[in-house]
Amino acid sequence: MENYGFLSILPPTLSIALAVYTRNIVFSLASGALSGALIIANFNPFMAFAEILEDHVFVQLAIPSNNQVMIVMFTIGGFIHMLDKSGGSRAFAGVMVKFIGSPVKAQIAAWVTGLSVFFTDSGNALIVGPLFKPVFAELKICREKLAYIIDTTAAPLCILIPFVGWGVYIMSLIENSYAAVGIDGDPIRVLLSVWPYQFYAFLALISIPMILSTGRDFGPMANAQKDYNRAVDTGKLIDVPEKKQTENHKISTVILPLSVMLVTMVIYMGYFAYMEGIKSVHVR
Repeated sequence: MENYGFLSILPPTLSIALAVYTRNIVFSLASGALSGALIIANFNPFMAFAEILEDHVFVQLAIPSNNQVMIVMFTIGGFIHMLDKSGGSRAFAGVMVKFIGSPVKAQIAAWVTGLSVFFTDSGNALIVGPLFKPVFAELKICREKLAYIIDTTAAPLCILIPFVGWGVYIMSLIENSYAAVGIDGDPIRVLLSVWPYQFYAFLALISIPMILSTGRDFGPMANAQKDYNRAVDTGKLIDVPEKKQTENHKISTVILPLSVMLVTMVIYMGYFAYMEGIKSVHVR
């Protein structure tokens, strides 16, 4: 392999700098990838473009697991768009605001909902975020809190469940590592044996009720809530809470599709886990 010297750090440095400056992750990562391809192709833009497509994009698209991830993301994205266009998210927000009535209860509800969407970490964010964004806006809770709640109930929860993608992936790493050094062991037994030592995951999951029990905000989160309150009061925030809609949206437009999706996922994964084993590609 050719030694590119200090040029090797240019792509990640460029991606990080652009991400901080533009706040556009896709553009920043794409720019970093393109700069890396340019370096490999001796700064020939035509060869660099061909390098990205032929040796990276097409290769990754040919991997079945990557296609599964993309299909899941497109499906969940379409589901969320359907909820938005049908008025389901607004109906959900209206019912939740009446039922909850306080910012603390809204955050607990978002936390509990996040715990119930356990089959995928990215799907957790795509489902819980759009559902509770109007609820938090109506109760004047900054979006940073919603983002934090989603982040602490996505990956930390998935890593504790052995029969979803994260658990299956970790078991495959254990199996391959044991085989490489000649150790016999059941991957699922090994995974379950280290389960009590997943300290970060457990602490992340219980951090929300712990923080809410204090009735206070801390550090940057306190500043974010103060900035949000000030912006709402002065009318200078572009993303102010939406005005109440005049349409009479039904809560069934969110309950029915969400229930169908969750039940279908449980039945689907349960069937293939029973028929093909917990490491089945269909379970992943």
